[in-house]
Amino acid sequence: PRMPRFSRLLCKTVAPVREYFYWINDRGHIYHLMNLERYNAGKTPTGPTHMKEPKFLNFFFSRLKHNNTDYHPEWPYISPCGNEMNYVQAADKPIVFQTLAKNEDGNWILTYAGETKNALFQPEKLVTSGEGRFYHPVKLGRTQEDMGLLHCYLAAEIGSSIEQREADVHVLKWEESEFELGHWDWDRTKCVAENP
Repeated sequence: PRMPRFSRLLCKTVAPVREYFYWINDRGHIYHLMNLERYNAGKTPTGPTHMKEPKFLNFFFSRLKHNNTDYHPEWPYISPCGNEMNYVQAADKPIVFQTLAKNEDGNWILTYAGETKNALFQPEKLVTSGEGRFYHPVKLGRTQEDMGLLHCYLAAEIGSSIEQREADVHVLKWEESEFELGHWDWDRTKCVAENP
């Protein structure tokens, strides 16, 4: 059943019982931050200790959304879980697309969250940043819009189909069609940025 409006408003003002903090690198690996002091000192986690369990990844990313609560605004994303709240920061964007393949219906699908989640690939909506990174729209939950980063391997794969026509004009050749790439003025050093 749908939560009463009063209860939904209350959730924005009442602190969760337990809080957890996560960091996602630009390969889409998610790390549980056990030592926030070390993280705040600039020491981000690396190595094979990232979360890998498919059920956890699917659950976590299915609930991922923008942090519109009154708590920890420096953590721009949250993934609620009952009375617990998971706060999220990322090296770039928390959604990192890792593969691109056709599904049974013949549609091109981008996958993320350990390939447990996906988004329909829309070549006309592919954009590039000033750093040359590729981004594609993705939904957070049912209503929120955001952008996902293409993993460096996937970017290289798609990049082989991109042709530079002029100084600032890049065209993606995809299945006998051509799409001019949009430009997104995204500074990934900021915690929050406007969507294109």
